[in-house]
Amino acid sequence: MVKISIALASYNGQKYILEQLESFSCQSRRPDEVIISDDCSTDETVSLIRKFSLSAPFVVKLYVNKINLGYAQNFANALSKTTGDLIFLSDQDDVWFPNKINDVYKIAISSEALLIMNDAEITDRNLNPSGLSKLNQIKAMGFNSNKFVMGCCAAIKRDLLDLTLPMDSSFPAHDTWISWFAEFMGLKVVCSEIMQYYRRHDSNESQYSANKFVEDSTLTKLWTRIRLAAKDTGEDLCASEMACRSFDAFINSLVNDRVANTFEAELIGAQRLSAEQLKRVRERITLRKLWFPARTYRATLFLLSGHYQRFSGIKSYARDIFFK
Repeated sequence: MVKISIALASYNGQKYILEQLESFSCQSRRPDEVIISDDCSTDETVSLIRKFSLSAPFVVKLYVNKINLGYAQNFANALSKTTGDLIFLSDQDDVWFPNKINDVYKIAISSEALLIMNDAEITDRNLNPSGLSKLNQIKAMGFNSNKFVMGCCAAIKRDLLDLTLPMDSSFPAHDTWISWFAEFMGLKVVCSEIMQYYRRHDSNESQYSANKFVEDSTLTKLWTRIRLAAKDTGEDLCASEMACRSFDAFINSLVNDRVANTFEAELIGAQRLSAEQLKRVRERITLRKLWFPARTYRATLFLLSGHYQRFSGIKSYARDIFFK
């Protein structure tokens, strides 16, 4: 019997967290445990969780951090406490459809994949559907499904979790960390079925186009890309280099220590892709420092070699040339 865990990271979520917890109770295949790591909430979040746990039809374990860990490490803490074979990540303000766990479970047992991602419909704060989904928005921006990295839509098999934890504390995002492992190992599956609502509200509103409640026009999308490119100071690329470096060091240690067991071949492949990604990021940093003609030439060679496919394609090419 496959044991199902849910890892939820909470912080000042009193407004919406009960709706999410109740959606766990309404699952056709209920979880065996819900592990919640609270990051020093100052509202009623903790008391609401404790009250819910008294009548929940599954085990609820709450861990309250002594100090604020931040978003990524709070999730990592929740994940480290789980005991299930299949672990779902959950935000505190979404709502899952009743068949989500069961549908993902069926994919998990019939697939070699270690990470399963499902699509989500974007809603407003009152859960009014927008008719837009996260995956379709990402594709509309010109990205392929491999760019779909969203922790609240992820389910992880224990084998992958054991490889990825403890996460490097300097890495900026827990879901990207896990997704890179599965993607580089060739063991990530993206399911196009919408299995939950992704709530957008004042506390989580961003300007990222894939998160918007209303679809932008083609002209607006173009202007957004130009505006973001013009504001690029190269800091994002340097941050990417640091993230790639920490990830590469971690995966090298796994391969060198031979802890991969049955996944040794996949990790060696991931090690190669990780090193290549780090190399390409550094090449982009270097070419941005060149004078315009040389920069254009080097970036064009980079484009023709297909290396921009690991980034944002033609948009990254233009950014490297015009907005160093």
